Amino acid sequence: MFQKMKTLLTMNVHGVDLREMSNIEFSLKQPTRGLAFNYSGAAINTSEQGKLIVTIPKADADLLMVEDATGQIMFTRPGGIPDATPVFLVPIWELQKEGGYGN
Repeated sequence: MFQKMKTLLTMNVHGVDLREMSNIEFSLKQPTRGLAFNYSGAAINTSEQGKLIVTIPKADADLLMVEDATGQIMFTRPGGIPDATPVFLVPIWELQKEGGYGN
């Protein structure tokens, strides 16, 4: 049996329980490369309290370079109120470690 490798970007989230939110989306940008990706739906896992796990497709990971990238989590609070985290640094080198897609 063959299993495709995938890269999971795991983030600690403080101050909001994403398990209670809807319409969760993660934005990943690398402006120096002109790249912007948005992930939602099946690419997002919020089952563990205090964590957001995003599956980065290989095609996207292949375009990223080990240089500054930013991320932001957008979501809808109960009652329909849209909200987002502040923009934060994303450690691209973590996506390219052994056990991810690798070379």
